[in-house]
Amino acid sequence: MVSMNSYFLSQLTNLNKESEKLSYQSASGEKLRYGSDDSVSFAKILNAKQNITTYENLQSNLTNTEIFNTASDSSVAEIKTAAESVKSEVLKALSATMSSSDYPSMATNLEGIKDTLLMLGNEKVNGQYLFAGSDTTVQPFVKDDVTGVVTYAGNTESKMIAIEKNTYTEQGVNGFDIFYYDSDGDGTKDRSYFDDLDEVINALKGYDSGGNEISGTEITDILRTKLDDMTKGYDSMNISHSILGSRNLIVENAQEHISTKLLNYKTMESTYADADLTEVAMNMKSLELIYTSLYSTITKLNDLSLVNFIK
Repeated sequence: MVSMNSYFLSQLTNLNKESEKLSYQSASGEKLRYGSDDSVSFAKILNAKQNITTYENLQSNLTNTEIFNTASDSSVAEIKTAAESVKSEVLKALSATMSSSDYPSMATNLEGIKDTLLMLGNEKVNGQYLFAGSDTTVQPFVKDDVTGVVTYAGNTESKMIAIEKNTYTEQGVNGFDIFYYDSDGDGTKDRSYFDDLDEVINALKGYDSGGNEISGTEITDILRTKLDDMTKGYDSMNISHSILGSRNLIVENAQEHISTKLLNYKTMESTYADADLTEVAMNMKSLELIYTSLYSTITKLNDLSLVNFIK
């Protein structure tokens, strides 16, 4: 009888464990509570969770990069539009319909465009300068309060952004590549678009870059020379815009890739971690019947033992 009691106690213990497991699954929706429940599945769940965390972080960073690059793309487009307006003004100044009396007002217009270009060069998004290079906390373009000369204070490097595990791409474009160009064909960017614009403005005011008064013919010569130079500057802006477009495409493709990976890992996690609540409910009902049957058997055996004892 003692061995029989031990058997039933063992059965009750197992049923209680199963009941606890099913209650956890029903309440949490998770299949496994402890790694020992199924070590292989538990390891796969942990791996899926780790990858989900990794790729969610990558996805968040890429979303911020997309915002940064989109803002950069919009600003470069506006910079090019402003440069086109500069070219239009210079061509107008060189046309036969304009006289020297029109030059001062044209110089004023170009000064306004210069301020617009400076503003666009120092654009920010989410507290980051778009065209500062790798250090987005540095204001890239600085205008001297006395001379009005604009200089680049950023760097020529790019901030690197992770697009996959151990894989990186460049974010945005730097202001040096946008506003500087190769003036003599030696492959080195050595001339600033802002400096060319200053020379045009000074010429329209009747002065050369040294502040000396110049004749009408000299004004025309400077405007023609600067028109050619600024065309090179505009070409440099176009190249930077194209590079930015390529980097935007890399980010867009990476986002699609990461979204797919996230979906796969979340599906994997769900496969191994999520409990089938319908199945859980059925098992709980079956367990209830087993409990009832076991207690009924125990009661009958106890009654039989009592009868035998009385006899």
